[in-house]
Amino acid sequence: MDNSKKSEKKPKIGLALGGGTVRGLAFIGILKVLEKEGIKLDYLAGTSAGAVIAAAYAAGNSVHDLERIAYSTKWHDLLDFTKPKKGFIEGKKIERYLNHVFKRKTFEQLNIPLTIIATEVDYGTKAVFYTGSVTKAVRASISLPAIFKPYRIGNKEYMDGSLIDPVPVDILKEMGADIIIAVDLTVDIAESYVSSYKTSNFVEKLKERFIEHQIKFIHDYVEATTDSYLVKNLIRRFNLKNAFLTGIGKKLPRIMEIYLQATEILMNELTKEKLRNPVIDIVIAPKFEGVNWVELDKIGHIMEAGEIASRKQVGKIKKMLNK
Repeated sequence: MDNSKKSEKKPKIGLALGGGTVRGLAFIGILKVLEKEGIKLDYLAGTSAGAVIAAAYAAGNSVHDLERIAYSTKWHDLLDFTKPKKGFIEGKKIERYLNHVFKRKTFEQLNIPLTIIATEVDYGTKAVFYTGSVTKAVRASISLPAIFKPYRIGNKEYMDGSLIDPVPVDILKEMGADIIIAVDLTVDIAESYVSSYKTSNFVEKLKERFIEHQIKFIHDYVEATTDSYLVKNLIRRFNLKNAFLTGIGKKLPRIMEIYLQATEILMNELTKEKLRNPVIDIVIAPKFEGVNWVELDKIGHIMEAGEIASRKQVGKIKKMLNK
């Protein structure tokens, strides 16, 4: 045997899964194709929705498990509304659920090396998580401002990682990846908005739970703060639900629509800028047809879009791996 010839090392692949809310379910379709084609991932980095999928996969869930979770989870049951001081949703139910999905693993126990990105609230700096509780890191990374309360770890609060790093490719380079794959979840804003938020079953459930919480809050507040039988009886008899529905109407309040639209535009533009990063070798770009960021009614379409887009890049990935 010729000892002068050293065996070449196989290139390491890193996959960056960024923000995209419900469109992040396309990552499941992408993982499905890569797995089927025998393309092994050596590193994962996740932000926001991408943090959830990346962590679930790195924790040992199969693609089949991820598909089952996507279809079977009643997402509206994970919403625990709170007093809207820092956000509408407390997030404790989601945290417990994520702990179950991630099998309570720490970063050190994962099957694939993983890094999670969040945004530190007070200074607006990037927070990088790669040790300790996976659930806490992901919960920090998904804390979309105004929707979720900022998540506290120690003496710091964290917001959604997409605000500072919507496609975490740089960290993959630092982790040791030779081939970096990014996913482009940007959409035509006008097209996605045509699919109005009022048509989403999830939004209807969101509105219903929000009204239920606000009514309970009003009743509890009145019972605790007044001794007046007349006031208490008036509140008990008054149809608060109809009052809320009259005020909100049949669709989201305009202020909420504007917030959702503004956030979508911001994330879209930040992602486009990030995708210009020269460290990226391959971009997988699912094509969505009018899917806005809360349409959990279109899970199948979203995952299929991920599959279709990733199949187009399989040949290029294998070529880079010298297969």
